[in-house]
Amino acid sequence: MGVQAGVQLVRTPILGVFPYEYGKNMNDWESYWNNIRSSGADGQVFWDAVAERASLEDLRRFRDYMNPDLPILDLGCGNGRQSRFLAQHYKQVIGVDISPSAIELAKSETSGQTNIEYRVFDAVDTESARALHDEFGDMNIYMRGVLHNVKMRDRPNFIRSLEILLGAQGTLYQIELPSRAILYLRTLPKEIYAKIPKITRRIGFNLEELHRYYPEEKWIVLDQGDDGIAISTIPLANGKEGAVPANYLVIRRRIVND
Repeated sequence: MGVQAGVQLVRTPILGVFPYEYGKNMNDWESYWNNIRSSGADGQVFWDAVAERASLEDLRRFRDYMNPDLPILDLGCGNGRQSRFLAQHYKQVIGVDISPSAIELAKSETSGQTNIEYRVFDAVDTESARALHDEFGDMNIYMRGVLHNVKMRDRPNFIRSLEILLGAQGTLYQIELPSRAILYLRTLPKEIYAKIPKITRRIGFNLEELHRYYPEEKWIVLDQGDDGIAISTIPLANGKEGAVPANYLVIRRRIVND
């Protein structure tokens, strides 16, 4: 239930709170989502592909590894496209995003699915992660194109938040853009490339650097792949969805009992 073509969302810019500059991640993403007026196939959100195809491919990769009784967290949910799809397969879905405007849009596009909650959440803030875990307990995490957007200096705290949220039982699925994806993006027509936020052009999570973020002594890799893997986009000028090169990872914390 995306925003229909021709329907305009009206939002008041939050002047003085989220300035138009590329500083902190909240500023970056609030600036982006506060200017989105349409979503879906004809909208402004480059990666807003039809979830029944794009997320179904993800689901097939991680479903057998996740405890279905746990809530699933859609981390970086944006307008909730994947959250709504996941809610068809899991009992409880929590969609979180750093941008208040993204959460506002997700709520406005969600109707009739009572097993989804949306929250504004900064995954770099480990105390916020602890509070969310205190509320919901261990959870699975679905993360589509998020880690490569996190600034290098913030990644240790981001990974620590993942550990807290997963607890002892949760499983993480992430699909990310490797550094070579920028070569594909630069081939896109200018009007399409302009739809990609500047912050997300800081591309680069390669499986070769997996253990830099997920060291073997702390994490168990259940599955991974980058051969023929892609993140689908909205239809391009030729009417076909784009396919941005990607890699995926299914991973769980290594819990050592004393």
